[in-house]
Amino acid sequence: MEGCHTDAFLTAASYLPDSLRLPVRSIPPDEAALVHEIRLRANAPLTLSCTDGEFYLTGSGKRTSIRQPGVATCTAEDVTDCVRRLCDYSLHTHQEQWRQGYVSAHGCRAGIGGTVVTECGRPVSFREMRSVCLRVARVHPGCAKPLLPYLIADGRVQSAVLCGAPSSGKTSLLRDLACQLATGFSGRRFRVAVVDERGELDIDGCLAECDLLTGIGKAEGLMQAVRCLAPDAVLFDEWSTREEALAVQNAAACGVAVITTCHSPTLAALYRRPAAREWLLSGTVTWAVELAGHTAPGEMAHIREVGRWVHEMDGADLLSAGGRGAGTVESGAARVSRTVVG
Repeated sequence: MEGCHTDAFLTAASYLPDSLRLPVRSIPPDEAALVHEIRLRANAPLTLSCTDGEFYLTGSGKRTSIRQPGVATCTAEDVTDCVRRLCDYSLHTHQEQWRQGYVSAHGCRAGIGGTVVTECGRPVSFREMRSVCLRVARVHPGCAKPLLPYLIADGRVQSAVLCGAPSSGKTSLLRDLACQLATGFSGRRFRVAVVDERGELDIDGCLAECDLLTGIGKAEGLMQAVRCLAPDAVLFDEWSTREEALAVQNAAACGVAVITTCHSPTLAALYRRPAAREWLLSGTVTWAVELAGHTAPGEMAHIREVGRWVHEMDGADLLSAGGRGAGTVESGAARVSRTVVG
């Protein structure tokens, strides 16, 4: 498993400019396996975001938490060069991704910071790029295994939302779920469609037994999958809009389960979002899953049956609740054994 994690790290490092690639590739394999983001900022040290903290790098590839002389430092040209490498030196072919503030290549997604160019209030590109957050995309085979008993009932897949903070392993969990459902890990093979808008879910053909839709918006892709691919379940990453929630409800009306992820540190925080609350109250999602956080990527902290959980949340005083809802989310929770898969 460590070898797979190291390979993913080296793939991400291959997009770095020459001046930064050598120290990054000198990191010992056991430490490379802990890195989930590589951050470049113009005229600042290269930073590694790891499960055990944030670090700089010396020229010889040693991690350090102190900004000392000799740490690997990025220039403005390094930032631009990294983005060009991610785009395979063809920026115009990634213009739609640019508009949304990221570039995706071979499963690696890079967020871009800088001066945004807008037209009629709509972002279209960057005039100046000042930072790149390069995510290390990893496959965690088997990490979704504890979820399967909940998501499969009476021979059918149940709809679910997986929520967690950034870098908590939502995408890794979703990817493994798609693979396990499609390949029969649960004892039965299901027809699985994956809407991969950003092209980062199918790493090295790991979703070869799924029907994959790329280059299409999530809501539109979800309905296209339902109409044309006859799936038992459709999976997509990062639900965020009412349009996507409506597409999930329409899929449910057609008898198709939907599993998606959502940026939210806790289930209680998810329920406080008006669009999410409206969606959860619609009755089209059966299970809500909360991930443990970035220190244990892919680890599931809580699984809740949505109907019972929203009833509890409606009866709780959310304004005075702290942490996970002052015990509200814990009460009656289906618990999952914590197994780190990072």
